[in-house]
Amino acid sequence: MMKYYKIMFTMMIFMGTLITISSYTWLGMWMGLEINLLSMIPLLSKINGPSPSEAALKYFVIQVIASLILLFSIVTLTNLENAHPLFNKTLLILYSAIFLKMAAAPFHNWLPEIIEGMTWPNCILMLTWQKIAPFIILDNFYQMSPLMYIVTISSALTGGIMGINQVSLRKIMAYSSINHIAWMNSSLMSMKPLWIFYFTIYALLTTGLILLLNLNKIFHLKDMISMSPKLKHLNVVISMSFLSSAGIPPFLGFLPKWMIIYHLNQMENYSLSLILVSTTLIPMFFYLRISFSALLLNSKISTPHNAPKPNTLMYSMNFISLSGLGMSTLILNWT
Repeated sequence: MMKYYKIMFTMMIFMGTLITISSYTWLGMWMGLEINLLSMIPLLSKINGPSPSEAALKYFVIQVIASLILLFSIVTLTNLENAHPLFNKTLLILYSAIFLKMAAAPFHNWLPEIIEGMTWPNCILMLTWQKIAPFIILDNFYQMSPLMYIVTISSALTGGIMGINQVSLRKIMAYSSINHIAWMNSSLMSMKPLWIFYFTIYALLTTGLILLLNLNKIFHLKDMISMSPKLKHLNVVISMSFLSSAGIPPFLGFLPKWMIIYHLNQMENYSLSLILVSTTLIPMFFYLRISFSALLLNSKISTPHNAPKPNTLMYSMNFISLSGLGMSTLILNWT
C-alpha cells in the first residue's frame, strides 16, 4: 500500500530541486536546497528499525553543516568584489560546501554509511536526484582551480579503491556514485552540456539496476550467489548492468566516458584523462568480480525469492545497456 506522505515528500523533493535550478539568486538556490533536505528526512526515518533513523540523523547533521558553510560563503561573497583578495578563498569554501552536499571525495565519508541504512527506493533518490541541485550550483559558478582537480582525482581514486573489499551492494553503489562524480566534474571542465548527457545515462543505468535489486530483495553479494536456480537468468541482467555502469564496451555506460575522454584530449588535458582512465580499471575489477561470482558460483543454500517477476519495462531499462555499441558507432560516424 502506497503511503500518501511518501508521495507528498517526494514531490517536495522534486520541487526543491526545481527551485534551485530555476532560481537567479543565492537565496532562492539556498531555499531550494533546504526544501530538498527537509523533505528527505521523513522518507529516511519513517521505516521500522534503528538503522534508518540513524541514517536520517547522520544525513541531517551533515547536510546542515554543509548548508551553514554554504550560507556563510554566500553572505561573504555578496559583500566582496571580484578583485578582493578574499574572494577566491571564499569561493573555495563555497565549492567545499557543495562537494560536501554531493559527497565528493574527500568529503565523502558520510555517504556509504547512510546508504547502508536506507531502502533501495531511497537509494535511487540519494544517488541520482539529490546530486542535481549541487551540480547546477557548481555549474553556474564554475571556475578552474586546484580544488577542482583535487576533488576529481580524489573521487576517482576513492570510488575505486574503497569499493574493492565491499560485499554490500548498497555500499558498492555508493562508492560507484563517488567514482562517477569524478567523471561528472570532468565533464564540467571540458564541455558543460556533456554533464547533462553523462548524468542522464548514469541515472538511467542506476535506476534500472536498483529497481531490479529491490524487486528481488538483493542486498549483498551472497544473495546473488545463493539465488534460486529458477531466477539465475536475472544474474545475467544484473551483471550486465554492473558492467555497463563500469563503462565496459559495448555497453551504454562506455559512451559518455568515451566522449569525456575525447573532449579532455581536445583540450590537451592529457594528465587528467590518463588518471580517469587508469582509475576506472579499479571499479571494473570489482564489477567483474561480482559478475563472475554471480554467474559461475553456486551456493548449496538457495535463498527463497518470493518477489514478483520483473515486467517488460524493467527488463527494457536494463537491456538498454546493450545499445551502447550502436549509439557509439552512430555518433562517431556523425562527428
